[in-house]
Amino acid sequence: MAEVMNLGDFKLSARKLRFLQVESSSRISFNKELTGEHMPLFLGADVLYDCPITIANLPRTHARFAKRGLATKITFPASQRVIGIHGTSKGVWFYSIQGLFRVVFEYYNREDQLDVIEHLQNVLKLRISDSLLKEEIDLSYALTLFDERDLKAHGNSEVCFQEAGSDRENSSPSSHSNSASENNNSASSQINALDHNIRKCDSLFQELNSYLCKYQSDCSESNDLNAKQKLLCKLCKLIGREFNNAKPDIEAKVTQFKAKHILTIHSLPCAEEVVEELFPLYMRDLMWVWMGGEEQAARTPNSSLYPLMQLILEFANQTLVSGVAHVLYSRLLRSDRV
Repeated sequence: MAEVMNLGDFKLSARKLRFLQVESSSRISFNKELTGEHMPLFLGADVLYDCPITIANLPRTHARFAKRGLATKITFPASQRVIGIHGTSKGVWFYSIQGLFRVVFEYYNREDQLDVIEHLQNVLKLRISDSLLKEEIDLSYALTLFDERDLKAHGNSEVCFQEAGSDRENSSPSSHSNSASENNNSASSQINALDHNIRKCDSLFQELNSYLCKYQSDCSESNDLNAKQKLLCKLCKLIGREFNNAKPDIEAKVTQFKAKHILTIHSLPCAEEVVEELFPLYMRDLMWVWMGGEEQAARTPNSSLYPLMQLILEFANQTLVSGVAHVLYSRLLRSDRV
């Protein structure tokens, strides 16, 4: 029989926010008072309720905030049912307190903004240093619920984490064997991927170190400006090669993007979403700093730099997405002047 849980409910003047709380790395609690003592996660459906976002764009909006570490999709165990929410085993979106306030200032009207600030500013002050969220959290493989006696003893609904490799009373030997095999395969693949990345980083660091040594040598010859230019040229060539190597991955993403939006080609997502979905973070960061943007933490949604950044990255990677890029590119091909 499924264990029934009920989310906490925080009422504002014009809306309510259902939530759960992360008490520690090993415990989630339901239906407790929101005091800021523990990390709250607010139900995404309530956070985006009555916002000027179409139903079709809700998943995309959730994903955009998840990429920033402000939201997460939680998949609950099939043995658990949360009252008022359907499809918990397929994933439910939740927002951190930082994510909630980001949505508030991006989408809410002034009255609702003041309402949230008045009621939740103390919680924000207490939880402002919480870590960013993972994009997805699957609890179905790492959780067991307290049995009814434990729930009554605690007086509230809680979820207790177990390590993936811990013993389960109702598990058969074969299931333990399969689980161990899957865990070993997963761990092995993660180790291989990590080893590959470490080797790649080590190669880059060695090359960078050789450039720095050459730079110091040139500086000792009282030719500082020329040495700096040489170093920058070397670094730009190194970065350019890495960018060029990323083209196949970007082309694959663009192909998937076009297939997904083939019926909505005239109403594509905003430039910020397109840039974040298609182009690697290191490309975006380089362009952002180069174009005079502020540091990552201070980036504002809907910045006027994003459309220009999108066009530049489309041209540089020869992966045209927007109508403007297609028009300009075709004109450039027919002329030797801009």
